[in-house]
Amino acid sequence: MANDHSTSIDFNHAVLDWETKDTSHGRWRVIALAAKSETASDVEKRFVLTPMVMAGNVYGGGRLPVNPAYSYQFAASTSRHIIFRDYGAGSPPQDTADVNSQLFTSIKISLPQRCAKRILPEGLAPEPSVANWPLSARISMPLTGKKGWVLEFPINHINCTNKKGALEFQVETGPLLIPQEAVVASECSKMGGFVLAYIFFNRLDQADLLVFSPTTSAGFPRNFSRYQRLDNIEITLFGTPDGRRCDEK
Repeated sequence: MANDHSTSIDFNHAVLDWETKDTSHGRWRVIALAAKSETASDVEKRFVLTPMVMAGNVYGGGRLPVNPAYSYQFAASTSRHIIFRDYGAGSPPQDTADVNSQLFTSIKISLPQRCAKRILPEGLAPEPSVANWPLSARISMPLTGKKGWVLEFPINHINCTNKKGALEFQVETGPLLIPQEAVVASECSKMGGFVLAYIFFNRLDQADLLVFSPTTSAGFPRNFSRYQRLDNIEITLFGTPDGRRCDEK
């Protein structure tokens, strides 16, 4: 169904807003979504992921970066949240997951839709892919004997070539929020039912992941190094010629 008109998340304008219990207001870009298939349209049941940042002494008067330094990544629904913290060598993981009311008076998630069209691989030749930028992807991921999941995310990087008349492409992007039941969770750093992973794919029914996991390296206690494969999935690519949102004329 090439060039079918549809909608997808407008990640250029998707945001998460929080208010902490000490009345600090924060805003985040949203870079990925994960939702169970039957609740994908229910805003309260969807988890979103925000970009990784370095921790700081907020509103401080002296040194603003926290010492020792660490980065963290925030994921949330309107009822629960997860914080993945990347501590340095010698420090144990200090990831946390809890109900939002423990830290926040409110969390609001806005996922505006953009008018989009479905794109098949042949529509990803270098010039058409530029014309349809920005691109995004949606993965329908069935799980044997369990409820399936829907993942949606922007495509940060794509390669395309045309060799001997056949188009080849490869997407490399992330990180994403992956349900732990889709991977060998015992080998990964899981929290709140999810893991973080970068994704790679060059076909629409299979993808490879590098999952955030413990390592044996003394200098890097965790990194994106654990390989996993997702089979029997359905990837849909979306693009838009003019970048319009669906609420714009």
